Amino acid sequence: MATRPPPRRLLPALARRPPPPQHTGTSFYHLPAELRIEIYRLALAYVRIHILPPNSTERSAPHSLVLTTRQVRNEVLPLIHNSCPIRIDVTDFNFDGMLAWMARMPPDQEENLRKNTQLRIELCTTSAANARKDKTSNSMKNSGSLRRWLHIRADPYRPQPDWKYSGPRPDYKTAYEMKRRALRSKKPGEKQELMKMLLSIGVEFPGT
Repeated sequence: MATRPPPRRLLPALARRPPPPQHTGTSFYHLPAELRIEIYRLALAYVRIHILPPNSTERSAPHSLVLTTRQVRNEVLPLIHNSCPIRIDVTDFNFDGMLAWMARMPPDQEENLRKNTQLRIELCTTSAANARKDKTSNSMKNSGSLRRWLHIRADPYRPQPDWKYSGPRPDYKTAYEMKRRALRSKKPGEKQELMKMLLSIGVEFPGT
């Protein structure tokens, strides 16, 4: 009679050890968005944006942060446009430099400019080199640029930041020509903006 082999003893399965934790490095983007914004604000605390006339060859980014990554740029630009002081230099009512700057601006940023209370346009005018030869002042030669700016400012469907004008009073000839242009303007929005501009540099109108 055959004998049965003794039963085989089964050892319990070894518990599987969990894999060692993988330590992933943290970066600036892992910070909460609110904390990143506060860091940006500190970096921009003393930034002043200065837009130069179109004939200037000096061009630079408003801050080195906008040259880093797309995400940082998208987070920083709104802060620059809604909080940093911005100054535009305009000579003889030539707004080409400002119009070019606005053309490069992403469309959604004009809404951020509306929140900025530190927007200033510095106006200055130059006299004609020879009043006998020049029938009009240097300012009237830039009437196309001024007309484009006034058209933008009179657009009711466009975000309109509250730009403040300032500058010295122009010479008599320029003041007379620009006052005449304002009084003859047939578009109320453009007329109102031009009168606001001229009053800020000391060109008075009857009844003001």
